[in-house]
Amino acid sequence: YGMTNADLMSFVFSRRLTHAEIERYGEEKEQYYRDLYAGHMAPTPGLVEFLRELKAAGTRTVVATSAPRSNAAFLIDGLRLRPLFDAVVHAGQVNRGKPDPEIYLTAASRVGCRPDACAVFEDAQVGIEAGRRAAMTVIGLATTLPPEKLTAVRLVIKDFREINVQKLNELLVK
Repeated sequence: YGMTNADLMSFVFSRRLTHAEIERYGEEKEQYYRDLYAGHMAPTPGLVEFLRELKAAGTRTVVATSAPRSNAAFLIDGLRLRPLFDAVVHAGQVNRGKPDPEIYLTAASRVGCRPDACAVFEDAQVGIEAGRRAAMTVIGLATTLPPEKLTAVRLVIKDFREINVQKLNELLVK
């Protein structure tokens, strides 16, 4: 979870791949994912309501994903969520994948926010580590892993019905 295609493809093929190979194999894998997932796409329970609450409160929101641009667009546009985000940062816009904090620092920069004033919602341990390295408040989202596997976070939620702007602001005050 949370690996870039460059990392994943090198792992799968047990060798360092060229940029062209990573792009070709990675996009082929992602197209399979999109074909399989298209009919099952749904936002995590409570996500849309939470994003609307954040927008109403004037909170800036960013997607920071290890997925390539094609998958980010597939999900964000397919779920009609783009208007609820101020920016999207995908794997093709950073040099280093998670657990490096680059993607989260880039996301904060895009909306003019200090890292220590940001919250990260993560479902993967490498993303949790990236958020921590970025000095951000990390909230574990138990959608792909059980709650006990999401360690070193301020809070674990099973979905977005368990959080609101007030609770988020309380977590951000350290």
